[in-house]
Amino acid sequence: EYALGHIQSALNIPSAKIDERIAELESQREKVIIVVDKHGQQAAGVGRKLRQAGFNVCRFRGGMGEWLVQNLPLVT
Repeated sequence: EYALGHIQSALNIPSAKIDERIAELESQREKVIIVVDKHGQQAAGVGRKLRQAGFNVCRFRGGMGEWLVQNLPLVT
């Protein structure tokens, strides 16, 4: 799915891997982390874990489907 189109500068971390890969986000701690997935369901749990770790998180409700409906840009 990521290879078909994703948000510019996105980092693809599967929800099952967030605990072991959270360190990759340390350089972004001062920024807002936008959490999005295909339908918006897995993003809630990931967002919760990131908030508990001290990150500033925004979940894009509706997932990538909503992103496309809003005609927002994707890169491949």
